[in-house]
Amino acid sequence: MDEISSKSSIIDVTAPKFVAFIGAIAMICIGVIYLVTNGISPVLYIITGISCLAGGVIVMLIVEVLDVKIPIPYKWWLLLAIGGGVLFLIFLTRRIVFGTLFGSGLYVGALLVATAGLLEWLIEGGKLDLKAPQFLLFIGSAIAIITSILGGGYIWIIIAIAACVILILASFDVVFPYEWWLWVLCLGAIYFLIHTVAGIVIGVGFLLFILDK
Repeated sequence: MDEISSKSSIIDVTAPKFVAFIGAIAMICIGVIYLVTNGISPVLYIITGISCLAGGVIVMLIVEVLDVKIPIPYKWWLLLAIGGGVLFLIFLTRRIVFGTLFGSGLYVGALLVATAGLLEWLIEGGKLDLKAPQFLLFIGSAIAIITSILGGGYIWIIIAIAACVILILASFDVVFPYEWWLWVLCLGAIYFLIHTVAGIVIGVGFLLFILDK
C-alpha cells in the first residue's frame, strides 16, 4: 500500500492569522457574555456585545477560516482597526459602569486581534527581528508587569518580573533553555497568580512556539 501523506489535511496559516483567529473566537464569546449579562447599563452592554460579535465574525471571515467569500480584504490595518475599536469600546464600558479600566479580562479577544494586526504590519514591513512567539511573549510580559505595578503589592511585582524575565531570557536561549516546559511553568505563574489576560497572550505565544510559527 502506498504511503499516504497527511500533509494535505493540514491547514497552514500564518502566525498573525492564527492569533487573529484565537482573538476572534474570544471576541464572539465575550460578546455573548455582554448580551447575556445585560449588566448595570443594558443599552451599553448590548452595544458592546453586538460590536464584539460583529467584530469577531468579520475577523473570522477575513482570515479565511470560514469557507465564505466576502469582499473585505485581509489587511493589517483592518485587524488593528477592529481590535482597537472594540478594545476602546470595552474599556469605555468598563469606565462608565465601574469607574475603572482594570479588573476585567473581557478585552483579551480585542487585544489579540489588534496584536495580530500589529504583528502582520511588522512582518510585512520587515520591521520584526523577533519570531511571532517572542513578540507575543513581550506583549504578555509587558501586560503582566504593568498590571502588577499598578495593582500594588511588592510580592506580585517580584513574581511578575521574575517570570517574565525568565521567559524573555529563555526565548533568546540565554541562561535558561528555550523549552516548552519552561513556558508552561512561567505561564502558569503569570496566568494564575498575576494577570489572566497576560497569561492568555503568552499562552497563544506558546501555541505558536509549539506549532513552530
